[in-house]
Amino acid sequence: MGFQELTILLAILLVLGISVLIFKVYQDRKAHRARNKSTNQKGLRTYAQAEKDYERAKTKLERDNNIFVIDFVHDMSERHRSRDIAHQHIEFEQAFRVIRELREVTGPVAIVLHTFGGYSLASEMIASAIKAHRNSTVAYVPYVAFSGGTVIALASRKINMGKNAALGPIDTQFYGFSGALYDQLVKGKSPDAISDEVFLLALEARLGWKDSIERAIELVHGVHRRSGDDSIRNLATGLIPHDQRILPHRAKELGFQIHEECPEEVYELVDAKLQMLKNADREAKRIEKQQEAKHSSLWNFANFFE
Repeated sequence: MGFQELTILLAILLVLGISVLIFKVYQDRKAHRARNKSTNQKGLRTYAQAEKDYERAKTKLERDNNIFVIDFVHDMSERHRSRDIAHQHIEFEQAFRVIRELREVTGPVAIVLHTFGGYSLASEMIASAIKAHRNSTVAYVPYVAFSGGTVIALASRKINMGKNAALGPIDTQFYGFSGALYDQLVKGKSPDAISDEVFLLALEARLGWKDSIERAIELVHGVHRRSGDDSIRNLATGLIPHDQRILPHRAKELGFQIHEECPEEVYELVDAKLQMLKNADREAKRIEKQQEAKHSSLWNFANFFE
């Protein structure tokens, strides 16, 4: 076989090899798309898919309403205790970030809330920054915003709630109980019947109790206080169970400016973010494995030349 024939044969083999490789890649991608389609049909999404859906919903909400979106979406599932606290509650790092964003943004702001609340001081810092924002603010509550979440919602000029959404009382909790309950405990029992630790906790709670009520009233936007401060005071006293739901019609009766409408993008944003949080542990492990594989490859490559 001459040189020319050999060259042609090698070229044919190369083309065949590339064709086989391209076909394999095509088949792999086709199978991957089929798996993704099947996954989506079952209502499940990977972290990456949920993240794309989250960004898409947020971008559409911002673009259609010419507004900057900040979200407080926290994991309320049974598994949430195994995760970072930032997935569960309003905390200080989140408060600092939101305050910085509000300082930099001059236009209208939308706050999407799906939370049971969190640290009272962190919630109050966020609410104060929202109330002081120089442009319009709207809070979206598609499902639930309790405790500190309600405080943040009431600091906004406008509140849009889903038909079955709920707000809640805004009394500060001291080690899991309201100041009002500590007050009743101390008044209802003799000092000898209370341990020193509980008595000191009660004293601390009573010291901060009335001040927390006045702070709550101060943080609520004026449009929600046109009927006076009694409604706010009742929600902040601690005499109402902390997990009691305040549905839209009841919130209106309390004098709050409530609109029973939430854009579909708000629901999509919250649902996608919750899926991201549920897959957060798995995503962290995936990234960790990628990094380990990368380090292992580099180590093997370096050893090859030793």
